[in-house]
Amino acid sequence: GDLAVPDLATGATAARGEELVKHLLLCGSCHTTPDANGDPSTNAADFLAGGKKFSVALGGDGGTVDVYAPNLTPDDATGVGTWSASQIADAVTVGVDDQGSALWPTMPYQRFASLTPDDAASIALYLKSLPPQSHTVPEDSDHPSLAPAAFDYTPIPHTTLAASDPAFASAERGRYLANLGCLSCHT
Repeated sequence: GDLAVPDLATGATAARGEELVKHLLLCGSCHTTPDANGDPSTNAADFLAGGKKFSVALGGDGGTVDVYAPNLTPDDATGVGTWSASQIADAVTVGVDDQGSALWPTMPYQRFASLTPDDAASIALYLKSLPPQSHTVPEDSDHPSLAPAAFDYTPIPHTTLAASDPAFASAERGRYLANLGCLSCHT
């Protein structure tokens, strides 16, 4: 369906998290094991259960390491079942796991750092509402020591509409959504 664009101050809801995860942030494109053609599996049991492999260049002559998208379902043993909503929101927006260790920058938390607290909490609520899927994902072969800084959105222009214009709030919500979902490919 179409992404509902409610007022950003309406509070966290699992429904809002579902819209963000499925239709704006497209979390399933990385956190769902691909099928034989490289497309995310259409098997509902695979959705957000992790496993997609990324080969990450370490720079210089450091070669590459394999990094795997983790299981985001609330399975206690293989997913985020034991993570608090706050820990999930931190992973999405700050780039740290439940132990405070840096995530690989293949996770675009630098972009997602601009999520409102309500939207980050909504994502966590949605992930916690999913059926747990037991799916063990291989451990990453190495771990980053520092997380990169959040993306600087300040140069992205705001609407030129006057604050009194009835469309002003919608235009600013559009800027927010475009920064999260469109900017990395279309800039």
